[in-house]
Amino acid sequence: MRHLFVVSGYGAAGKSTVTRALSTSLELKKIEFGTIHKTAYKNAGYNCTADWLADKGYEEYELSVLKLFEQEMDKISGDVLIDGIFSYSCYNYLKSLEMDNKNRVTNIFISTPQDERINRMYKRQNFLMIEQAYVHTKASDFIKGTCGLYRIYDDANYIIDGRSPARVINEQIKKIIQRVKSKDRIMER
Repeated sequence: MRHLFVVSGYGAAGKSTVTRALSTSLELKKIEFGTIHKTAYKNAGYNCTADWLADKGYEEYELSVLKLFEQEMDKISGDVLIDGIFSYSCYNYLKSLEMDNKNRVTNIFISTPQDERINRMYKRQNFLMIEQAYVHTKASDFIKGTCGLYRIYDDANYIIDGRSPARVINEQIKKIIQRVKSKDRIMER
């Protein structure tokens, strides 16, 4: 059984901090959805997703991202940790992989209040004013919401409180991953 662990959440929720540590400690192959997302809009000749969506619309964007995501998934044979998926079509693709009973998707959503995420974005991006972090966070939330992150949230197997320190979140997700994998090992016997 190949395990596909999805760690999702809105911008600055703490996904990358946690997945970076977990992919190493649990020896999981990692796919960064943000990298796929950036590759897609750059390949289309845009500087950001908002420009692409305004010019071409949502469907072309989704098709491009899905194609790149499928290519990345095809390269990996073992268990995968997916950092930051927010495209519902890509999430549906993962769920379709479960149909052969050789893959299991576990969706872990880090839920962090917007004010906490704005403060994190402010520190991370070195904005001169907190208002810039607010605008950036709202724009990111809009794009991720448009792409279906709210539906990924609705389908979450686990919801983690993102206000906790990174080490606590890391430990919670690590336990979830270990529990899912050990449960499947027992069922396979």
